[in-house]
Order: sequence, then C-alpha cells, then structure tokens
Amino acid sequence: MGQRRILVIGSQCSQLNTLSFLPEAAEDLYRVMLDPGKGACVPALESGALLIDPTVIKTREAISDAYTRATRDNATLFIAYIGHGESVPGSDDFYLLPVDATTPPTSYGAVHFTSIIKELHRISSGKIDGLGVLIDTCYSGVAGFAAAKTLIGELNGNLRFEFLTATADTTAANGCFSRTLVNLLENGVSSLPTDYLHCRDVRPLIESSCPHQVPQNPAYNADNGLWLARNHGLPKEPWAKTSIAEIIKSLIFSYVPNVNLKNIVSFSEKNKHVAIIGAPGSGKSTLCAGLAWPSKTKNIVPVGFVNAVIFITEATSPQDFGRIIADQLVKSVPSFNEAIFAFEKNYVNFDLLKLSSLERLLIGPLKHIGSVDEIRIVVDSLDRLSLGAKRSIVYALQELRNFDFIKTVVSARLTTDVPDGAMPYELAAADKGSIGTYLVERGLPSSKFDEIWLASQGNWLVAKILADMFVENPGSAFDMGTLRLGEIYSEMLSRCDIDEDAVIGVRKILAILAAAGGGPVLPLKLMAAAMGTLGEVNDVATLRDRLVVLRGMVMRTDAGTKNESVGLFHDTFVDFISFTYPDEVQSAHIALVVAIQYLAPFEYKSVDKDNQFSRYAFEREAEHLWKIGNVRDVLNCLDKRNSSSPIENLQRWKNWHERIREKFGNENPFALESMAQVAYWHGSAGFGDEALKIYHELLYYFYRVHGPDHEQTLACRHNVAFWIGQNGNSRLALKLFKELLPDRTRVLGPEHPDTLKTLSNIASWQQQSGNPREALKLAESLLVDRTRTLGKDHPDVLITRSNIALHTFSAGSPEEALRLGIELLPDLTRVLGEDNPSVLTLRDSIASWTATCRSPAEGLILAKSVLQDRKRVLGEYHPDTILTEGNVVNIAGMNGDIDGCLTSLNVLIPLAEKHLGAEHPTVLVFKSNYLSFLGLAGRNSERASAIRALLPIFERVMGEEHPDTLSLQLANVTQMIEENGYGDALKEAERIFPKFLDAVGADNQVTVNLQLLIALSMHKTGRSKDAQELGRTIAGKVVKVSGGTGHFSKMAKMILNNLGINDV
Repeated sequence: MGQRRILVIGSQCSQLNTLSFLPEAAEDLYRVMLDPGKGACVPALESGALLIDPTVIKTREAISDAYTRATRDNATLFIAYIGHGESVPGSDDFYLLPVDATTPPTSYGAVHFTSIIKELHRISSGKIDGLGVLIDTCYSGVAGFAAAKTLIGELNGNLRFEFLTATADTTAANGCFSRTLVNLLENGVSSLPTDYLHCRDVRPLIESSCPHQVPQNPAYNADNGLWLARNHGLPKEPWAKTSIAEIIKSLIFSYVPNVNLKNIVSFSEKNKHVAIIGAPGSGKSTLCAGLAWPSKTKNIVPVGFVNAVIFITEATSPQDFGRIIADQLVKSVPSFNEAIFAFEKNYVNFDLLKLSSLERLLIGPLKHIGSVDEIRIVVDSLDRLSLGAKRSIVYALQELRNFDFIKTVVSARLTTDVPDGAMPYELAAADKGSIGTYLVERGLPSSKFDEIWLASQGNWLVAKILADMFVENPGSAFDMGTLRLGEIYSEMLSRCDIDEDAVIGVRKILAILAAAGGGPVLPLKLMAAAMGTLGEVNDVATLRDRLVVLRGMVMRTDAGTKNESVGLFHDTFVDFISFTYPDEVQSAHIALVVAIQYLAPFEYKSVDKDNQFSRYAFEREAEHLWKIGNVRDVLNCLDKRNSSSPIENLQRWKNWHERIREKFGNENPFALESMAQVAYWHGSAGFGDEALKIYHELLYYFYRVHGPDHEQTLACRHNVAFWIGQNGNSRLALKLFKELLPDRTRVLGPEHPDTLKTLSNIASWQQQSGNPREALKLAESLLVDRTRTLGKDHPDVLITRSNIALHTFSAGSPEEALRLGIELLPDLTRVLGEDNPSVLTLRDSIASWTATCRSPAEGLILAKSVLQDRKRVLGEYHPDTILTEGNVVNIAGMNGDIDGCLTSLNVLIPLAEKHLGAEHPTVLVFKSNYLSFLGLAGRNSERASAIRALLPIFERVMGEEHPDTLSLQLANVTQMIEENGYGDALKEAERIFPKFLDAVGADNQVTVNLQLLIALSMHKTGRSKDAQELGRTIAGKVVKVSGGTGHFSKMAKMILNNLGINDV
C-alpha cells in the first residue's frame, strides 16, 4: 500500500505584483502536511518537495517527477500551488505562473496544469492511488473545473481526484485561502466527529473565513481516502475518535430530525428501558445516531442525553461490546473511571474467573460507581448479533436492568427478542407529510415529492436513498410506482458509473463485502487478497477506484490509511446481495478464508489483536468456514486462533459448542469435540473441578459413540487423569497415566505425539509425586524422541525442555536448572508468544531459581514482573497466578521481609483455599512456607503446633516421600531443636535420612539440608569429629546443588563455619 506524498510550490511571478504571504504560506502548508499527526505525508521528491520561486521548467519537472514516482509506487499524491495564476478568456485554459513565467501565458512560457496531468496519466505505466490538488491563485477555480472536464471526459473518468481552489473565476485575496486552510489542518474542526478532514469539510469553512473568495471543490469519485489531515478538533461527544464515529457521521449526513426522535426522547425520559422496534429501513439506526449527537437534532435531544452508544454488526464480540461502551463511559461519566479503580482494588471479594469480559469491563465497575443521577446507553441493531455473541450481550443487557441509575435504549427488527422489561416504541411507516418535510430540508423541488412518496410508501431508507439519487442527479425519475428495497438497490447499482469491463469485478467486491457482514469490518488489504483469489486485480489503488464508484453503498473507516476497513452500508443491502448473488457470496466466503490464511497464518502463539488481519481472523474466519459447511475446519480454526485470555476462549467455545450442538445433536462427533474444548478452557481459566466434571461426562459419551480404543476416547482419558492431578491428587494422576500408556502405544504407536504426551505427563506426575530423578530420566529420553519426530522448534519439544529444567531443580541441581531455563526462554517466547502460559511458567521458575542460586533481590524483581503478566493474562485468581503470588511472598522472605511475608500469607492462604481447595498442593506449599517464616520470626510455639497439624496432611495428600513432605519433615527436625535441644533432633534426623536418600537422592538440596542439621546436631552433642567428617562431605555438595551463591548457600556456609570448615 503506497504512501501519502506532498509537493508544495510557492512562487512569485517577476512580471506581476509581489505576494506578501509568500513564502510563509507555502512553508506552513508543507510543514503541516508533513506532520505525522496531521497531514501524515512524506515528500513527493527525493530531494525535498517544497519549491520556492521555481522556474517554469523546474515546476514542470517537479510535477512530472512527483506524479511518475507516485504511479510507480501506487502512492496517493497531493500537489499544492500558491502564487499567481491566470485564465484565458473564452476558454477553460488555466496557467500557473512561476517566477519566470511570461504574460499573457502560453504553454511554453507558463504551466498548463491540466494538460500536464492529462499527459502524465496517459503515459504512466503504474497507477496513482488518488490525486489531491490545492491551488491558491487568481482564477484557480477554472483550473479545477477544466481538470474535472478533461480528466473525466478524455481519460474515461478512471482517476480519483479532488481539487480545492481559492476562487471560481475571480481574483484571489491576500493568501486568506492558504492561511485558513493551514489553520484548519493545524487545529481541526470541532463540529466534525470523524478522525479525518476532507476538502468538502474545509471548503465552507474557508468560504466563511474569506468573504472575498468562493472556494471550489470539483471532484471525480470523491474518495474518503483523499483526506487532507487528521482532525485534531474532534467534538466532545464520548463516541468521538472511536470506531463508531464514521458510522454516526454517515447516518447523520443529510438527517432531518422528525417526530419519532422527539417522541423517543420523551419515552426514554419516562421509562428506564426502551426498545425501538421497526421493519428494515424504518430509520432505527439513524434515530440511535441522533440520540447520540444532540447538536445535529435542532435541540430536540438534550446535551449529554446519551452516555454511550454502540452499533452492533455481525462481527461485534462481547469483548468489543464491553470495551466500546466502557471507553465512552470513561469520558461521559466522571465517576466511572474511579469505579474501575475501586473495582480493581476491591475485587478480592469477587471470583473474577467467573466473570465474563462484559462483567469485568462494564457490569463490575458499575457496581462500584458513586452517586450518579442516570446513565443512558443506546444499543442499535440487536437483530445483527452473531449467534456466538448473542447470549453474552443479551445477558449483560438484562444485568443492566438491576441498576437504578441505568437507562437503556435498544433497537431491533420486529421479530427480534428484546431484553425483558423494555418498553416497545414501534416505528410505523412515515406519513406523507413527514416525508415531504424531509425532502424540503434536503432541498428537493416539490415536483419530486409525489414521485418519492409513491416509491417509498413511508420507508425512510427508501426515501433517503431516492433523495440522495436526486441530489446527485436531478434528472432522476422513477415511473414504477411503489418500490421495494430490493428494487431500490437494483436501481442504485444500475446508476453506478461502472465500466463494462469492471462489472464482474464490482459484483465480486459486493459479494466479498456481503460475506463479511454489514458495516466497515473488513480490512481493505484482506479484501484485496480475496479479490486476487477470485482472479481479479488485487492492488489497493484499483480496489479503491471501484469502491468509490459504489458511493453510498459502501462504508469506509480510516480511508486512505494502511488500517482502512470497508463494508456494506446497511444490513438490508447485505441481505440483498446475498440473495441476488448466492453463488458469488459462497465463493467469497471461500476466498476470504484463503486470504485470511495468507495474511494471518496459524501460529502457536495467541492472536495479536493489534494486527487487523489477525483480529479479523479471530473474529470472523470460523463464521466464513461455517457458511461454506466446513465444520471440521471451524473447529480447527477455533483451536488454533486463541486469545491470550483463557476466559475469552472459554466464552467463545461455549457459544460455538451451543451452535454445533443445536445443529448436529449432543452425541455428534463435532459436538463432542467442541465440548472437550469447553472442558479444556474451563481448566485453563482456573475452573479445574468443572473441567474434570465435563471430561468425566465426555468419557461416558466417547465410550458409547467411539468405543474404548478410539483416539478421542484415549484423549479424554488423558484429560481426566491430567485434571485429577491438577486438582491435587498427583498420585492417582500418575497411576491413570501409567494405565493409559500401553493403550495409546498399542493403538497409536510408540512415537505418536499423543503417546509421547502421555510419557511427558508420567514424567511430570512422577516429579509431582516425589520422584524427580525418575522424572528427569524420563523427560531426557522423551526429548530425544520428540525432537526426532517433531523438530526442535515444536511447542511439545520446547515444553519438554522446560520440564527438564524443572525436574533438574527438583532433583537437586538449581544452578543447572537456572542455566537451562535461561537458555530456553528466548526460543519458547519466540514460538509461543510472551503471554503463553508455558512461557509465564518458565519465567516464574527462573525467578525462583535466581533467588535461590544468585540473588533474592534479583529474583524478586523477576517474580513481580511475572505476577503482573499473569494477572493481566490469566486473571487474579487463576491457580498459576496464585502460585506466582506465593512465589513473590517467598522470595520477599528470602530478602528479609519476614513480617511482611507472614502478613501476605495470612491473606493469600484463605484466598487459595477458597479457589483451589484446602488440601490442594499449592495451598499446602503456602502453609509450609508460612511455617518457615514463623520460625524465622521467632514464633516457635505457633510453628510447632502448626507443623504437627500439617505433617499428617502432607503425608496423606502428597505422599510420605514427596519432596514437599520431606521438606516439612525437615522443618519438624529444626522445630525439635528449638523445643528439646539437639539430642532428640539428631535421633529423628538420622531416622528419616534413609527415606530422603531413597526419595530424592544424596545430591538433592533437601537431603543436603538434612545432613547439615545432622552435622550441626552432632557438633552440639559432643560428636565434633563425626560432625567435621560429615561436614567435609557436605561442603562439596553445597556448591553443586546451589552454585555457591544464594540464600541456601549462605545458610550452609554459616553452619559449616561453626563446624570449623571454612574452605567451602
């Protein structure tokens, strides 16, 4: 997609009077057009594109070079000339007069602008993406009109252009045109709600500021992409500078307020919840836009009447709905921003994982809002909700009824269900008088009234379209009597100035836009790729040429930019195109799928919603696949295109599962597969119990439908085992995985990815069950097999490497674990994305290992960073987030903040019990850490009773030989020292030492820690020789298991120094 380029020429003419406003006017215009936040252009020439007092030859060369370069690169070109100009009486000829021009002008002694443009356009090998011309000279209107006549007539109208000139056919005055234009581009226009200023916007403002001039704006296929600058003077309406501003502007354009608007204002003031009900074309959306923009309603709508408005399309997701409304409430309700803060600060009282995005973005903050009189929210086109989004959004609207201060206005077709309790306001067909008043306001002659009334029969959309046609072509006539919308749309298409060669291409454009749904939802470049798939010209410049021919039938946002999106202007037009060209629309769905997969290919990482192609793919690809009947690829698409938020994925799969189940039945394989995804995302979102419940239900179905050896039955057994472990029963999980392995090996083969996944889980649950050495051995063997069969960058291979690092730490080698983790992190992030749960897990481990082996302070910084990201990605109460919260507390204790850790754990442990269960392994680890900090704080009596209560639970839940159980037994030994002295502690330590050796080995940190206590106890009970001998054995292991640095290493060296061993 080409750039926006600018060439500015400011010139005196030596034979005429000096212009006092040059060169400043040219310099100011060039500056504002180059400003990235305003004109956003780049110089049209390599050496700079501001020419002051050039010669005739230099002027011609600059225009020619700029135009040729723009056509070569498919760029948009703006040419501005400020100075002297002269027309030839009795002709359309107009000349620019550079510094050495002769008068009267000739083609050799001056610059005949339109002839140059005509010749350049004819000989150019490329295609310019629109031309904008700004001329501030005497008689410059002649240039614009001559160009329009020449370029439309002689070039068959195949160039999109706009001219903005200072005068019609009179002298200019003192640079007022240029100075006013620069001021408007610099400061913006507050009466316009859109992000961009066009020639048609600034022309009347220049005329009002420059009373001696009549600016002209001749154009051919006026293109929204030919904007002059970004609008920095946007109005204060809360929807300004949002994605819906262009929609409101298009709806309000030529709007004449009528009695319905006045009635709805009154109706909404008397009733909390109102539903505007009407047939297609009855004006529902326009009324909603009028409610939101009071200044365009002749004081019918009070200022500030509406606080937020949204126009629903088929692409509107629950997340979009909540975000768009919340963004407006932040601007229109001062206390809403404070409510968001209060909600986020106090949501410890809520289970956020059970809140939808709508509840998090909108409902939750509203529950914390302070004193407010009323908030009115307008929701247009409920009938356009996609099946996937409908349940969530309708539920949110029902929830809004519970707030005394919330008022809603919704609109929908007659057959659409509206929220309970909404008072209906049904739009009847407009009467002849209302249509007549509207036509008068539009400036139509009375001779046309009967014709339009007969054709429209009170349908506002038909009346508006016909009025638009008459305004554009006053000779329009309809002799067919009453017209249906379909007939109107056929007439609109027939009146478009479409070349015969382009008819098929335009039909394909319409089909693609109909497939995408109503409103500007389809990225232009994605549309171009789809056109290429259908065998059409797919460059953006040509596509824009064809779009502007369709005029009001197409809506565009961010026109002329790389983020431009397009769509059909009304859902009834979508229906018309879909009905008229069903085969083409079906082909368009297929073409869009191909284009999506080209521009937004599947990746292992979550979808990048800042990328317009990835966002569209996430929201719409599955729908396109569903329309062409490819349910298998629907499921594959939904599986591959994930949000970084598990909650969003869960809601999405719930909606699709319901849709698939309704179509195919409960036991259809597609329904079972989507149900499995619902279970998976329940677990990923932190609802482990619910995930296990669904998987158990699925297993029953799979046995019935597929039998015991089906791949999906085996996968379901795998998931049941996994979530049994995740919910706290690691030993049963290990048992079930060991039972699954021979079945998967027999059915799938020993090197099938699913078989290897079972082996990976056996290794992980071996570690969780207290056998890290066996886990490490299995994982290292698995890495060889996975790398050979999948490749080194496959996610399963990278996660196996992550597991090896984890098992290495648990087996007693934290320094090696840290090295492996740091080495792996860049690869894992590159392949999976920085927000992937596996990446966050590795970062959490690296933080913990850094604190252990190197520096607690450094580890704390890393852990806090992970915690912040996990809260953002997973939610406050996801099990992984809670685990990281505990890690932060633990490392803070290693930094010496003992009292702070105890306070934090007193809050964190009840929270973890609530969300994970009182005997979940994570909760038990938190309680074990709490015991350690009690000891460090000198609260030994509390610690002793807590250890005696907790140790049997660890032995029952985790197993007697689990590393965490062993750590608690170690804590019990230290407590015995505090209570009874070293003698009894030594006996207990020597009794349990063989168990430590068997369970975790001699080189594990927990075993070395126990040996340190044994050596110290020997020393304290008079066995100094034995203590020193054991201490020397331990000294070599301290460096091995801790790297010689970190908290453990410091503690070990202190004990060994007490034994007289100083050479550690």
